[in-house]
Amino acid sequence: MRSYCFSRYALFGLVLCLLVFFAWPPLGLAQTSITVGMSPAPLNIGNVSVGTNVSATEQVNNRSNVAIVIFAVSVVGTGFTGKVPTLPVTVSPGGGFPYLISFAPQAVGQVIGRSTVRFKWRDTSWHWSSRTVTLYGTGTTGSAGVLSPNPNSINFGSVQAGSSTTVTQALVNTGTAALTISQVSASGTGFSLTGINPPMTISPGQSASFSVRFSPLTGGSYSGSIAVASNASNSSVSIPLSGSSSLPGQLSITPSSVNFGSVVVGSSQKQSVALAATGGAVTVSAAGINNPAFSVSGLSLPLTIPAGTSSTLTLVFSPQSSGTINGNLSLTSTATNSPATGAMTGVGTTPTPHSVTLTWAPSTSTGIIGYNVYRSGVSGGPYVQINTALKTTATDVDSTVVAGQTYFYVVTAVNSNSQESTFSNQVKAVIPYP
Repeated sequence: MRSYCFSRYALFGLVLCLLVFFAWPPLGLAQTSITVGMSPAPLNIGNVSVGTNVSATEQVNNRSNVAIVIFAVSVVGTGFTGKVPTLPVTVSPGGGFPYLISFAPQAVGQVIGRSTVRFKWRDTSWHWSSRTVTLYGTGTTGSAGVLSPNPNSINFGSVQAGSSTTVTQALVNTGTAALTISQVSASGTGFSLTGINPPMTISPGQSASFSVRFSPLTGGSYSGSIAVASNASNSSVSIPLSGSSSLPGQLSITPSSVNFGSVVVGSSQKQSVALAATGGAVTVSAAGINNPAFSVSGLSLPLTIPAGTSSTLTLVFSPQSSGTINGNLSLTSTATNSPATGAMTGVGTTPTPHSVTLTWAPSTSTGIIGYNVYRSGVSGGPYVQINTALKTTATDVDSTVVAGQTYFYVVTAVNSNSQESTFSNQVKAVIPYP
């Protein structure tokens, strides 16, 4: 008997030890950390007029190191309802699970509710848990939200076909209660919306903004509208849209070929050409010339030329060497024939040497040993002496004159005592060009 009992107890102890061993987590395995939260917590939807409803987003945040599986979501409280995606849903570590909670008060006063999320996770086996967030909302008798568009209508003006322009549209809640926009859509060819994704709630005094784009493809007049649906007192709002479009024009350069003729090296010559837009407005964005001897003057870019009108462009030829010089003008624009081009030519010539020969009657005074010659660019002086040594004869040649300039000369007599007479009468010399 003792032997039997010993064997019996020994066997029981062995089984017990094996059970304890296998129930304990193996050494070296990380322990599961479950951190699941709700945000916002609590959720306060605020004041909502009786007979209307406002929605807000609640989110389950999984900050654990394992995935969780959400298998049930409940919302309780008078006037509170939930809009939950199809369950179950797996939320990865670091992920979130959003769902909508709406509040439609049935009476005036504060209502308290709650929303509970039930989930499970797995390490060596499945575990179940839940999180609950408190909900607040207040029913009011104040007037419902009022949706006011700003601006009330949009006119895009004229937009060239194939291009687009964008303006900002605001929807303002000018009422005393929050409102929810359920749908925003644009109608009319060429009009589209970006930057708004209903449903969305706007509190009193707040606004929501989005972009409205006009992208015409052909010429003509366009019209459309933006339709806004909400639970505001003016539940249906329409914002008129309009615009026009013109086809791209063509740009002409007149004359298309410019001949500057002969221009002295070191000087410049200007000529004007006309830029005309036909068939539609044209905007010139860049002007290029392939030869540094030519340049453009008096052009401010970008330059818009309305259809049927023209603008003047000044071309300048400044040769730095002699011989025939050619160049091309290229104008980049919105025209269908961009770039528009024009040809330029000119001849650089070597400056013609000019000189002025001066002669005067010799002085009749005694002791005269020579003469000084003076020059000025202004009649009556002041004069500057141009001879470096006394002129012993009654003549001089001034070879430092410049083509196209006018000069004025006077002469003085000098005696053996280095005394200089007063200025003679003034003479004028006009130098031809070139």
